[in-house]
Amino acid sequence: AELVGGTVSELRATLQVDTLDELWDGVRGGTVRIAARLAAAHPAALARARAELPRLAEPYRTPTGYDLPLTILLAT
Repeated sequence: AELVGGTVSELRATLQVDTLDELWDGVRGGTVRIAARLAAAHPAALARARAELPRLAEPYRTPTGYDLPLTILLAT
C-alpha cells in the first residue's frame, strides 16, 4: 500500500537502560516482529546476537547504564 498525501516526521529520542540484560529482555518482548524472529531463532544464533550487545552498546555507555539513540518515523 502506498501512503498518498501524507507526511513523515522523524522523532528522535533516547532509550535509557541500566544493563544490557534489561535491553535484551526489552528487545525480546518489546516488539511483535522482533520478538517473533528471536523466538524462532536457533539457540546458537540467539547466543551470538546476545554476545554482540556489549560491543554494539559500548559507544553509548554512561556512568549509570546506557543511553541508546532511537529514531521513530511517524507517518500521518
